[in-house]
Amino acid sequence: MVTIDVADWDHPSVAAWPAQVRRRLRQLWTDRDRMVAVTESAERTLCHLDVWPANLVDDAGTSILLDWSFTGDGAVGEDVANLVVDSFTDGLMDIALLPELADRATDGYVNGLRDGGWSGSADSVRTAVAVCGAAKYSWFAPAFIGRAVRDDLGTRSYGQDASAAAAVRRLTGLVTLLAEWAEEAGSSRG
Repeated sequence: MVTIDVADWDHPSVAAWPAQVRRRLRQLWTDRDRMVAVTESAERTLCHLDVWPANLVDDAGTSILLDWSFTGDGAVGEDVANLVVDSFTDGLMDIALLPELADRATDGYVNGLRDGGWSGSADSVRTAVAVCGAAKYSWFAPAFIGRAVRDDLGTRSYGQDASAAAAVRRLTGLVTLLAEWAEEAGSSRG
């Protein structure tokens, strides 16, 4: 369970995250149930539901997705959002690659949908990725802020960060993306 005090959003430990990003993430946290409902009402497809770098291998330039144990019904874009975020949360990939990965993964996903006979718009998929990512990771910023305020690095940074402050700085691009996705998701609802 994630608990966060209102004052924690403006704590000096998270000052590296721009104020407008923290405001948007705070609003996302407040609206999380509504955001999940939007995701649940989105166009459905078969999803892997555990796409992250450890479940992807390269075979001579072809990506192979492993561990299909969670496969099931999901929203269009759900797997892509999961891949993008989980590639960076634990420090497994250089955060500088975030924009490129987000674009390439989404473009590849759109191409895969088209190869499967889907005829929707690429923009609707990009919005779906944003909605899914914002909904699924609405907990991330408040949970991380709580850890940063306590200077608790936790066990999930795989030795990437020497301090909670370093992790806050490293994750600035990722939380900015989550805030952008939340804004796009909010705009798509009307």
